[in-house]
Parts: sequence; structure tokens; C-alpha cells
Amino acid sequence: MISILWSTILVVGALLLHVLVWRIRLPKYQAKALIYCFLSVFFVGLFFNFFLRDKLSSFYLLQSPDQYLSIALFYFATMAAYIITYSAVEVDSPSLLVLLILQNDSDVTLKSIEEDLNDDVLMLPRVADLIRDGLLIQKDDRYYLTSKGRSMGQLFVFFRSCLRAGKGG
Repeated sequence: MISILWSTILVVGALLLHVLVWRIRLPKYQAKALIYCFLSVFFVGLFFNFFLRDKLSSFYLLQSPDQYLSIALFYFATMAAYIITYSAVEVDSPSLLVLLILQNDSDVTLKSIEEDLNDDVLMLPRVADLIRDGLLIQKDDRYYLTSKGRSMGQLFVFFRSCLRAGKGG
């Protein structure tokens, strides 16, 4: 039971730190900033748990290595799920953009959707994000994968092959 309590406290603490940091200043590298938020809350929480065991009732503190392990597994799984989900919030998906267009105007044609959702809206912001994150470089009018981009691509190709998914999106 104490593992659930500590897991919840740590995850809520990380989410609160996320909101606080984003309200102060939106980070340039948001995924990296989220990782730092989650890691800092995790280690500060475990530090307080470990070093305050003489000052607080042992009822509220973790006692065994199994409890620490279960919290770590839950916490890092939650962190990974949150960071992956956050990327969907960071950039609007084409499906979300279509829904927003339809919500604002009930008389929409396929032609008007195609005009609204051009490469300037869908492709160029994503390419700019890849350049910003160091996965692509641009030379003249050509784009090239960096070694970091190649590694990330190979990771996704491997993962998709494990799922027997095709090359499409």
C-alpha cells in the first residue's frame, strides 16, 4: 500500500513540476525537459524517503528493496507513457486538425480541407522540429539524417519490424 502512495505522490509531483516549468518558460527541448522533471522528482522523493526515515514514522516510508523496485518500475513506465503521449499534444496531428476545422465550420468540403492542411501546416513544422532536435541537417535545399537521426530511425524500424508493421504511418 505504501508503494502505491509513494508512486502517486511522485507522479503527481512530476506533473506539478511540469506545469510549473512550462508556466515559467516553455522549454526549447520539451521532451528532454520532461525527462529532467521526472528524474529530479524521483531522486528528490527517494532522497527524502531514505534520509528522513529517522525523523518520520516508518508507516509513511519505504522499508524494503522490493518497494523501491516496484515504485521505480511504475514511475518509469508512467514517465515513458506520459512523454510519448505528450508528443501528441506538442504538435497537432492531421486528424485533430481536421476535427478542429469541422468543429469551427459545418460547411466544409474536401477541397477546403486540402487547402487548409498544406505542407506549411503539416510537414514543415515537423521538419523544423527534427532539425531543432539534431536529427536532421539542411544543406542548401536538401535534408540529411545526422548520426543521432539515423540511430533514432533504426530504433523505429526495428520496433515496427517487431510488430510486423509496414513502412507506412
